[in-house]
Amino acid sequence: MNRTLTPRQLIPYIVATAGIIFAWYSGGFIADENYLPIAAVLGFFVFITIYFSLGTSLYYLIPIFWGLTGSISMLPVPFSVRQLLVIMASLVFIFSYIFKTYKKIKAPWQTVDFWIFVNLAWLATVFFRNPVGFAAIGGGGKVGGKPYLDVILACMAYLILSRCRISAAFSKKLPYWMLGSVIFTAFAQGTAALFPSFSMKLAGFYNDFNSVMNGTGLEDMTVGETRLTFLAGLGAGLILIVVSKFDPSDLLRVDRLAQSFTYFSGLTMVLLSGFRNLLIAAVLYTGVATILRERLDTLIKIIILGGGIMMIVVGLSYTDIQIPLTFQRALTFLPGHWDENIVLDAKGSSEWRFEMWKIALTSDKYIHSKAFGDGFGFDRADYETGVNQILDRNASGFGGENAAQEAFMRNGDFHSGPVSTIRFVGYVGLLLFLPLVFTIAVYGYRIVQMAKGTPFEFCVFYLTIPVLLGPLFFIFIFGDYRSDFENILFNTGMLNMVYLSIKKHKAEIGL
Repeated sequence: MNRTLTPRQLIPYIVATAGIIFAWYSGGFIADENYLPIAAVLGFFVFITIYFSLGTSLYYLIPIFWGLTGSISMLPVPFSVRQLLVIMASLVFIFSYIFKTYKKIKAPWQTVDFWIFVNLAWLATVFFRNPVGFAAIGGGGKVGGKPYLDVILACMAYLILSRCRISAAFSKKLPYWMLGSVIFTAFAQGTAALFPSFSMKLAGFYNDFNSVMNGTGLEDMTVGETRLTFLAGLGAGLILIVVSKFDPSDLLRVDRLAQSFTYFSGLTMVLLSGFRNLLIAAVLYTGVATILRERLDTLIKIIILGGGIMMIVVGLSYTDIQIPLTFQRALTFLPGHWDENIVLDAKGSSEWRFEMWKIALTSDKYIHSKAFGDGFGFDRADYETGVNQILDRNASGFGGENAAQEAFMRNGDFHSGPVSTIRFVGYVGLLLFLPLVFTIAVYGYRIVQMAKGTPFEFCVFYLTIPVLLGPLFFIFIFGDYRSDFENILFNTGMLNMVYLSIKKHKAEIGL
């Protein structure tokens, strides 16, 4: 009797044949200790495996792994986990379009989408006026083109997510999955900061375990104490997830002890990190979550309770009770009897920012074309000077400060959204970027109103609260054009995704 093999039954034979061919192919390269071609072929097989096992479900991993900006050290490619995932998703997206193996979903077209394409078009003109190569491949007279790649990949994530829908059940889990990458990053950076000798063994797997590379080790505060900077993101993330899922007034209830513990654990982590801007963010997350729920009574209670706690802390500063120095640094904006060195450190940080902005906007040393922008790259000579100054901590730097601060200036890290935007895309770019910053906030607010009373409410609150605060942070507190543009692209894709999902959900239940 003739027996016909099905495609599924053929898979073991195909795998065995491919394995034999790969073993023969890799033998010569192993002998020559040339592992790059082997890694390329393995990467191809991994992609094919993922494509046939996950298909377009791979798209849902983009938000889950978006927070993993470190790279897998053993891979011979200079990409982060986030970048690798978006690259794979982009290939699946392109193949699905070519072979028409996807369920076509039309992306929504909102005002924010219009401003995204306007800003992408302007950034393209900036690139062509300031062409840049990559230092790793000896590119031209200007180097530092990696942010362009980041924007391209973020744009792909935006295009992909804008054509996706998620189920109500998955939306309830998504914030926890997204928090998972924050927890892993905090663990990796915390291990690097607290156990550097042990972490170096793990750094061979993931580079965030390397305290030198991730820059989040324990920082000298001139008073013999430390800032636990690796706790910053995790603390803010815990607070955001609690206030997104629960009305902040519920935290005062006896039956919400677990939620209250999580919230105040997050607040403690923020204080241990010593960042004033994150403490402000934690307070604003709570306030915005309350306002979105239209609970004026709760907002008044929170203001009274928060004001009372601050008064108690300020009062304790005048007693013999020793408040941790990291707490004090985060609270120095309040009137209190704080450690003198901590106050000087915080004051010096603010004055340093103001001086950076003044120098950047009144001279042409760091911004050459204020009207149209210098693009993401910088002159190779400046790049090499910056690297040498970072390596030589005793070199004289900007404003009499250390060499790292000079490197901040050269790299465009001005700790200001508007100033960094002028550095990269000029005043024209700033005039085009500000409408984008505000329109995504308006779009987020509209989606919050859509999501109320639906199973998507928790997920939408988690995604939207930081977006609503985006204009405030970008302009006044702590902004950076490079990362902000990249995150706006991602966030818009996510908002488009939940917009489509909520519309489908309401259509299915007849609303």
